Amino acid sequence: MTLCAYRRQPIFGALTNGRVTLSPAGQLARDAWLALPGQLAGLRLDAFVFMPNHVHGLLWLPAQAALRAVLDGYRATLRAARVNGDRPVFQPSFHGRAVRRPAALASLRDYVRNNPADWARDPLNPAAEMVACAVPPPLSPL
Repeated sequence: MTLCAYRRQPIFGALTNGRVTLSPAGQLARDAWLALPGQLAGLRLDAFVFMPNHVHGLLWLPAQAALRAVLDGYRATLRAARVNGDRPVFQPSFHGRAVRRPAALASLRDYVRNNPADWARDPLNPAAEMVACAVPPPLSPL
């Protein structure tokens, strides 16, 4: 799943030389993430990464759990801690999907782990978006 920070602001930290340095808000968000298994029996964390303005994470949910409910609880924890002052911490929506094939899981783990190194090309990186907008679309053949 991917959760984007409110207005895609870099509240979780900064990325330098392919390494994320968490801000105090990022540290609180990571601590709350690590506490998730203690809040729901059977929930397990897999690969995750906190980027400056978003979070990627793989979760193993028990059969009765809904991803939206887990993420709503996570958001509520951070909101109560006033991680982003009076503003929301995250955008209202998230991207998530069930992974059923081992090859897909391996691919997603690689994506999450390599995300900091790919920050320059990440569509959630505001600088990458500006570069992408400056490049004209390829010409189609006649």
